[in-house]
Amino acid sequence: METSMIRDFARRVIDDFGDQTDSYVASRIGVLIRDGDSYGVGLWKAVATEIERIRLPETHIPRSRH
Repeated sequence: METSMIRDFARRVIDDFGDQTDSYVASRIGVLIRDGDSYGVGLWKAVATEIERIRLPETHIPRSRH
């Protein structure tokens, strides 16, 4: 999934779940871990990271060095 797609999806999750966003994302990751879906876990972790980037000023978020 491209970064822009993850960013757009993260914004939709924030819009849809508001104050419950963190609980929803944690729940999704938990279900995927339970089901052994490592690809899905990776995607949702990317969404969670993007949600953090959207919420915080860019200067405070370190970018990956990979």
